[in-house]
Order: sequence, then C-alpha cells, then structure tokens
Amino acid sequence: MVRRQRREAAERGVDVQPEVVAFPQGGDGAEIVVVGRSALALLSAHLRPRAVAVEIPTYTDPLAGFRAAGTRLAGCRVTADGWDLDQLDDAFRAAAGGMAYLVPDFQNPTGALMPADARLTVARLAERHRVTVVADETMRDLDLRDGPAPVRRIPGSVLIGSAAKTIWAGLRVGWIRGPAALIGEPAHHPLCEPLSAAPTQQLVAAELLRDLESLLRDRRAVLRRQRDHLCGLLAGDDRWRFTVPPGGLALWVRLTALRADLVTARARAHGLELSPGPSFAADATHPHHLRLPYTPPISTLDRVAAVLDLACGGQGARSR
Repeated sequence: MVRRQRREAAERGVDVQPEVVAFPQGGDGAEIVVVGRSALALLSAHLRPRAVAVEIPTYTDPLAGFRAAGTRLAGCRVTADGWDLDQLDDAFRAAAGGMAYLVPDFQNPTGALMPADARLTVARLAERHRVTVVADETMRDLDLRDGPAPVRRIPGSVLIGSAAKTIWAGLRVGWIRGPAALIGEPAHHPLCEPLSAAPTQQLVAAELLRDLESLLRDRRAVLRRQRDHLCGLLAGDDRWRFTVPPGGLALWVRLTALRADLVTARARAHGLELSPGPSFAADATHPHHLRLPYTPPISTLDRVAAVLDLACGGQGARSR
C-alpha cells in the first residue's frame, strides 16, 4: 500500500521520498492510517491550536470538533466561484501560530475547486502567519470534469483523506500525510493507536487500491450521471439557484425566497431529511442554502426533487 501511494503521489507531482512515507507502526514516518475521518481529530489533539482558520461554509464534522475543543474559529468566505483571498489573509492572521482547515478540491459543500495560483497564495499566507495548513483531500479524486486533471497541492500542507468517499462508504480508512518532522510526532500520540484503522480494513483498502483507477472511473461515471439527473430535475426553477459543481458529492442550492430551516422542517414532514446552510457555517450564516447530495440512486433523487418541490410550495411532481 505504501509503495502504491508513493508511486501515485509521484505521478501527481508530489515529491515523496521513501523515508517520509510510513505507517504509525513504523514509528517516525510521515503517513498515519486512521479510522475514517479521524485524521483531523488526531492532528488537532497533537497541535492543540488556539485558533483555526476555516472556510465558510465548510464540512460540519470538523466544525463540531473544533467547537467541542473550545477552539476559536476565524472564517473565510467561499462560494462556487472560489475563495475570498483577502478574507483568507484576515483569517490566517487571526489564527496566527495555529491551524487552517481547508478543502481545496471540490470543496464541501460548495463544490469549488481552488485554482493553482490561489494555492500558492495560501502557502505564502501560511508561512507569513505561521499557520499549519491541513488540506482535506477527501473529494480530490471525485473530479467530474471531462478529462480530469488534478491541480497541484498546496505547498507545505498536511494532507488528510479517506477511502469512504472515493471507494466505499463502509471502508473506514483514512490517512494523514505530510512533512516527516510534523507527522512523526502524532504517530506517537496516545490517540494514534485507538484511532488507527483496523488491520483488516487496511488490507481491504490495499486490495482495492490495486484497481483504483478502474474503481474511480466507474465511481465518477455514476456520480456524473446522478449529478446531471438532479441538476436536470431542478433546472429552470426560480425558487432556487445553483452552480453545477465540477466534482464532489452534492449541490449547494440557494433558495431565493424561503429560509432553509422552514424548507427543512416541511421536507422532514414528508420523510426527507435535508441539511440546511447554517449547519455548515462557523458563523451560522447561509440561512437560504441547502446541501443536496446526488449520491443516492436515480429513483431516490426523483423523490428528493419532488419533496423539495412540495416543501417550497409546489405540487410535488417534477420530471425531466
């Protein structure tokens, strides 16, 4: 598994030397295999940042973890069109000496892809403000563009990822990769052993990685078809707006009139649980946004669109 990851890293333009790739059992390497999305929890427990720069909106689980630890959050706006780099500078300044948690590849929940020049800016800001950048690569391989071409990673960042999104939701294997001087220490943290992925899970992941390109090709084809189907169901309706994401797992939908909490309550009455925008925002903003995953089968997406129509005052009958 290590050899394969080294080869794939090299193919994607990442310089990974043999001495900086290892598992925690190896002691002082620069890759740690953990349970699911526990990578960020382990890094946070080790770094113990007083403040963290986060995107607004961002994935809900990290927000909950930071809040539970009493960490101060400094936010930077991101939309489907990209990152506000001036706000990012302010957020890094507010988190000086701490950490930044970013999702540069098909950002969750907006689906935005950070341009190469913005990644270089992030690296410069991190150096200026002494911020450790943790780049969540969970969505990186879910590139739904024609002829996907990965963008170079943020220089100097610590990378975390998970097989649950790219391969199979039940495969609870995640990882941390980064500079040996930094990653070697969390490998000895008391939480590392209980958070490490079970050997059987690692073996399953290693076996599936043998045919990773084929798995990703099939996974992308399914997601592309489901994304396009949901977009087709929702297109042309002035009750909401959205940008078709170039990758990832969901649409970030802005309601033009109704509040997300009202629509969520109405949808729940019809058996559909929606994710309202404020739950993704460190400052509880985005009251008119919803995150709509396109991971379910086509028949379920039809039902989602019909219930959303009902919750927004329609008749509940939508078809392409």
